Amino acid sequence: NSNNSNNSNNDNITAEFTQKPFLADITESKFDNWASLSSQHSLLCTNCNQVIWTAFEESIKMTNKHWHRLCFSCSQCLMILHPSERILLIDDKLTCINCAAPCAECKNALGPKPITVCGISWHVSCFKCTDCKISLKLNEYIEWDNCPLCKKCYSNLPRCAACSQPFKDKCVVAMNTRWHRECFVCTNCKMTFGGKFFNVDGKPFCSICVENINNTNTNTNTNTN
Repeated sequence: NSNNSNNSNNDNITAEFTQKPFLADITESKFDNWASLSSQHSLLCTNCNQVIWTAFEESIKMTNKHWHRLCFSCSQCLMILHPSERILLIDDKLTCINCAAPCAECKNALGPKPITVCGISWHVSCFKCTDCKISLKLNEYIEWDNCPLCKKCYSNLPRCAACSQPFKDKCVVAMNTRWHRECFVCTNCKMTFGGKFFNVDGKPFCSICVENINNTNTNTNTNTN
């Protein structure tokens, strides 16, 4: 819940980039001591907790906090961020949009180096078989129907009687067997059925091919006699 509340407040966050100013204000001014210089021309970096000498260094301001230019980085992947990018604050830490994306399993921010399969990303520890939920590694899964499966679950999937491939959607059930719609065709002419088929020795045939088979058998019997 804390992540959700933080994310909802991120839409209006903007960063201001302050370039290195001219040094004339410092070099031509006289300061009694460095303490005076520090109090008037310095800020504290949110990231490294070191002083930002605003007269000499570039700085970035966001939500009333300040960073050195090179300290303005994602807390997860450490990539240097630009103020023009979309930046999120998660648990009060800078997070780039890639690292802030939610894990498909636990819904928490992905952070650096996620596993991405079928356009979906997981933490390494959250990458599991869609069916049995066993943990997977990148070389131990099979992609099927936009989902990662372990080899065992993939081998147990119902398969088409014609092509032996698993089903992704609805199938045709005929003669106590399952078929892909596009695979359920006449055994002889390979044409799809218009709703009616004939079971010949456990194989589907269309009416025309069955008639031809019957005619052939009749002619053969006649010639034999």
